[in-house]
Amino acid sequence: MAQHQMQQYTINKIIGYLGDPLKRTTLIFIVLFDDGDVVEIPYGPDINSTEAFESFCRFDPLLSTLLSTAKENKEHEIRINKTKITMVKEGTEVFVNIRVFGYDWYASKNLPDFKITNYFLKAKYTKFSLDQLSILLEYESINYKHTVTHWFIIIHGSKVKLDRDDVLLENNMIKKYEINK
Repeated sequence: MAQHQMQQYTINKIIGYLGDPLKRTTLIFIVLFDDGDVVEIPYGPDINSTEAFESFCRFDPLLSTLLSTAKENKEHEIRINKTKITMVKEGTEVFVNIRVFGYDWYASKNLPDFKITNYFLKAKYTKFSLDQLSILLEYESINYKHTVTHWFIIIHGSKVKLDRDDVLLENNMIKKYEINK
């Protein structure tokens, strides 16, 4: 609940965020209240103890890390990175949210409604390491590739279908907003 001129308003839903979910102190959530007000609220007990917060985070692998402690996430990351990658194969195509390239970088691109809209690039897993603990991920549209871990795949690189409100960055937007690494 939020206090506004000595009245309480109920959160309708969280509609977006800015910052790095793996660095909680950087997070600001865009909150829609029942009265129609849209307010930016920093991560903390006022927001992370609400049903709206849980609903917003539950279905996004990266944001779902906010439902566990940072220590639990780190332990999970260490454990999962010691296991062979089986959830993708060489040739698997996925959509990666460009927020992965850094949250300051993302904000600097000034994409339309960037706090609310999720922008994705198409990428392809191409070559496993010998021990199959990492794999090369290539973004042909921006001529970029990097080696990723099992943890990266889980939280950033397992989306094979875009949701209705997601935006796939095509060449015209990539050029216009200088999406490059």
